[in-house]
Amino acid sequence: MHAELTGKAESISSYYDDPIHLTLDDIENMHHRLMQTWEQYRVESSTFTFTIYYLRNTKDQFTTFERLKFQVSSGAEPVESVLLKYNLLVVLPHVPKPQAYIISVRVISRMAIERRMREGGPFIPLPRFIKLLAQHTASVEIEYIDYSVARALLATIDDWFKVLPPFTRQQGNEMATVI
Repeated sequence: MHAELTGKAESISSYYDDPIHLTLDDIENMHHRLMQTWEQYRVESSTFTFTIYYLRNTKDQFTTFERLKFQVSSGAEPVESVLLKYNLLVVLPHVPKPQAYIISVRVISRMAIERRMREGGPFIPLPRFIKLLAQHTASVEIEYIDYSVARALLATIDDWFKVLPPFTRQQGNEMATVI
């Protein structure tokens, strides 16, 4: 009702500090987990974008997981961060109008940040979001209308982060190229 009157949505977020070893298969796993979670709701429409930021100040954006998989697996440029963004319109029981939910998951490669700082010296200008989130490995933000739906989506992402393998220095080179 608050959103109907004000036109504003609420948001919840979570931050993750443990170093992780993230692969394309892990991203695909999270994508499928989210899709399974929202199957229990009546989703009128859904769009998603996968944005890959590379160490050399370039980025690629994809609207399907298949394109992401094909393009990223063929490239050799080190990945600095990944942003997964989902936009959903959900019709809940007893609510006739679809409600918007926006899920943003950002994962930053600490190895890539360290490498950028080593190569660029101490005064290299980092993108704003890297400065803000450099202390976190990942962050999740969900803009929502209904709190229980948002909590279910966040719980799915939390569970996904819990099963990711920890990062070790022996994986350093692989981490910089995959994330």
